[in-house]
Amino acid sequence: MAEGAASGAPGPQPHIEFRKATGALMPHVESYYLFRNDAREIRGVERVDLGQLRFMLRGEGELIFPDGRIERSKPIMVNGPGTAAARYRIQGPFHCFGVSLRAIGWKALIGLPADKVADSVVDGEKLFCGQAPLLLQRLRHMTTLEEMIAAVEPCS
Repeated sequence: MAEGAASGAPGPQPHIEFRKATGALMPHVESYYLFRNDAREIRGVERVDLGQLRFMLRGEGELIFPDGRIERSKPIMVNGPGTAAARYRIQGPFHCFGVSLRAIGWKALIGLPADKVADSVVDGEKLFCGQAPLLLQRLRHMTTLEEMIAAVEPCS
Protein backbone atom coordinates (compact mmCIF):
# COMPACT_ATOMS: atom_id res chain seq x y z
CA MET A 1 0.00 0.00 0.00
CA ALA A 2 1.45 3.36 -0.94
CA GLU A 3 2.07 5.94 1.75
CA GLY A 4 -1.05 7.92 2.63
CA ALA A 5 -3.46 5.31 1.29
CA ALA A 6 -4.56 4.13 4.75
CA SER A 7 -5.67 7.62 5.82
CA GLY A 8 -7.47 8.29 2.56
CA ALA A 9 -5.07 11.13 1.78
CA PRO A 10 -3.25 10.80 -1.52
CA GLY A 11 0.37 9.77 -1.13
CA PRO A 12 3.26 10.54 -3.43
CA GLN A 13 2.38 9.80 -7.02
CA PRO A 14 4.67 7.64 -9.19
CA HIS A 15 6.29 9.20 -12.23
CA ILE A 16 7.78 7.40 -15.21
CA GLU A 17 9.57 8.69 -18.30
CA PHE A 18 10.25 6.57 -21.39
CA ARG A 19 12.61 7.09 -24.34
CA LYS A 20 12.58 4.83 -27.35
CA ALA A 21 16.05 3.60 -28.25
CA THR A 22 17.64 5.09 -31.34
CA GLY A 23 20.91 4.74 -33.16
CA ALA A 24 23.31 1.83 -32.79
CA LEU A 25 21.57 0.29 -29.75
CA MET A 26 18.11 0.12 -31.32
CA PRO A 27 18.49 -3.52 -32.44
CA HIS A 28 19.34 -4.48 -28.83
CA VAL A 29 17.29 -2.07 -26.73
CA GLU A 30 13.59 -1.34 -27.04
CA SER A 31 13.51 1.63 -24.65
CA TYR A 32 14.93 3.30 -21.58
CA TYR A 33 12.94 4.48 -18.60
CA LEU A 34 13.28 6.36 -15.33
CA PHE A 35 10.75 5.45 -12.65
CA ARG A 36 10.32 7.43 -9.43
CA ASN A 37 7.97 6.79 -6.54
CA ASP A 38 8.59 8.54 -3.24
CA ALA A 39 6.15 6.48 -1.17
CA ARG A 40 7.55 4.59 1.82
CA GLU A 41 6.12 1.27 0.67
CA ILE A 42 5.29 0.32 -2.89
CA ARG A 43 3.45 -2.81 -3.99
CA GLY A 44 2.47 -3.79 -7.47
CA VAL A 45 2.50 -6.28 -10.29
CA GLU A 46 5.38 -6.79 -12.69
CA ARG A 47 4.13 -7.48 -16.20
CA VAL A 48 5.36 -10.41 -18.25
CA ASP A 49 8.33 -9.17 -20.26
CA LEU A 50 11.35 -10.38 -22.20
CA GLY A 51 13.98 -8.99 -19.85
CA GLN A 52 15.00 -5.81 -18.10
CA LEU A 53 18.31 -4.38 -16.96
CA ARG A 54 17.68 -2.23 -13.89
CA PHE A 55 19.84 0.14 -11.91
CA MET A 56 18.33 0.66 -8.46
CA LEU A 57 19.03 4.32 -7.77
CA ARG A 58 17.08 4.42 -4.48
CA GLY A 59 15.14 1.84 -2.52
CA GLU A 60 15.18 -1.92 -2.37
CA GLY A 61 12.66 -4.69 -2.24
CA GLU A 62 11.68 -8.10 -3.45
CA LEU A 63 9.93 -9.87 -6.28
CA ILE A 64 7.41 -12.63 -5.65
CA PHE A 65 7.39 -14.96 -8.64
CA PRO A 66 4.41 -17.01 -9.87
CA ASP A 67 5.64 -20.13 -8.04
CA GLY A 68 5.72 -18.19 -4.72
CA ARG A 69 9.52 -17.90 -4.62
CA ILE A 70 10.80 -14.55 -3.30
CA GLU A 71 14.03 -12.93 -4.49
CA ARG A 72 15.59 -9.73 -3.15
CA SER A 73 16.40 -6.89 -5.49
CA LYS A 74 20.04 -6.24 -6.39
CA PRO A 75 21.63 -2.80 -6.89
CA ILE A 76 22.18 -3.74 -10.55
CA MET A 77 19.75 -6.41 -11.57
CA VAL A 78 18.61 -8.24 -14.62
CA ASN A 79 15.04 -9.45 -14.51
CA GLY A 80 14.89 -12.64 -16.50
CA PRO A 81 12.02 -13.21 -18.92
CA GLY A 82 8.72 -13.79 -17.17
CA THR A 83 6.41 -16.74 -17.65
CA ALA A 84 3.60 -14.96 -15.78
CA ALA A 85 3.09 -11.73 -13.89
CA ALA A 86 5.07 -11.37 -10.65
CA ARG A 87 4.34 -9.20 -7.64
CA TYR A 88 6.77 -6.80 -5.98
CA ARG A 89 7.19 -5.02 -2.64
CA ILE A 90 9.63 -2.14 -2.36
CA GLN A 91 10.75 -0.02 0.57
CA GLY A 92 10.89 3.49 -0.85
CA PRO A 93 11.46 6.02 -1.88
CA PHE A 94 12.19 4.08 -5.05
CA HIS A 95 13.98 5.38 -8.13
CA CYS A 96 15.03 3.06 -10.95
CA PHE A 97 16.73 3.55 -14.31
CA GLY A 98 15.87 0.68 -16.63
CA VAL A 99 16.71 -0.71 -20.04
CA SER A 100 14.06 -2.80 -21.80
CA LEU A 101 15.82 -5.39 -23.93
CA ARG A 102 14.83 -6.92 -27.24
CA ALA A 103 15.50 -10.65 -27.82
CA ILE A 104 18.70 -9.92 -29.76
CA GLY A 105 19.75 -7.53 -26.98
CA TRP A 106 19.27 -10.24 -24.38
CA LYS A 107 21.61 -12.52 -26.31
CA ALA A 108 24.19 -9.82 -27.05
CA LEU A 109 24.22 -7.95 -23.72
CA ILE A 110 23.22 -10.58 -21.14
CA GLY A 111 24.44 -13.75 -22.84
CA LEU A 112 22.69 -16.17 -20.46
CA PRO A 113 20.18 -18.70 -21.84
CA ALA A 114 16.84 -16.97 -21.24
CA ASP A 115 15.10 -20.21 -20.25
CA LYS A 116 17.65 -20.77 -17.45
CA VAL A 117 16.90 -17.41 -15.78
CA ALA A 118 13.17 -17.08 -16.46
CA ASP A 119 11.25 -15.84 -13.42
CA SER A 120 14.40 -14.87 -11.55
CA VAL A 121 16.73 -12.00 -10.73
CA VAL A 122 20.35 -12.07 -11.93
CA ASP A 123 22.94 -10.03 -10.02
CA GLY A 124 24.23 -7.51 -12.56
CA GLU A 125 27.34 -6.78 -10.50
CA LYS A 126 28.43 -10.39 -11.03
CA LEU A 127 27.26 -10.56 -14.64
CA PHE A 128 28.99 -7.44 -15.93
CA CYS A 129 32.53 -6.17 -15.54
CA GLY A 130 33.89 -4.52 -12.43
CA GLN A 131 32.96 -1.13 -13.88
CA ALA A 132 29.23 -1.78 -13.33
CA PRO A 133 29.18 -0.63 -9.66
CA LEU A 134 31.05 2.54 -10.69
CA LEU A 135 28.44 3.17 -13.38
CA LEU A 136 25.68 2.72 -10.80
CA GLN A 137 27.33 5.31 -8.54
CA ARG A 138 27.52 7.76 -11.46
CA LEU A 139 23.87 7.15 -12.33
CA ARG A 140 22.82 7.84 -8.74
CA HIS A 141 24.16 11.39 -9.09
CA MET A 142 22.32 12.10 -12.34
CA THR A 143 18.88 13.64 -12.46
CA THR A 144 17.64 13.25 -16.03
CA LEU A 145 16.85 10.27 -18.20
CA GLU A 146 18.92 11.79 -21.01
CA GLU A 147 22.03 11.89 -18.81
CA MET A 148 21.53 8.26 -17.81
CA ILE A 149 21.06 7.08 -21.39
CA ALA A 150 24.25 8.90 -22.43
CA ALA A 151 26.11 7.19 -19.57
CA VAL A 152 25.06 3.62 -20.49
CA GLU A 153 25.18 3.77 -24.28
CA PRO A 154 28.99 3.55 -24.50
CA CYS A 155 28.95 0.49 -22.18
CA SER A 156 27.02 -1.78 -24.53
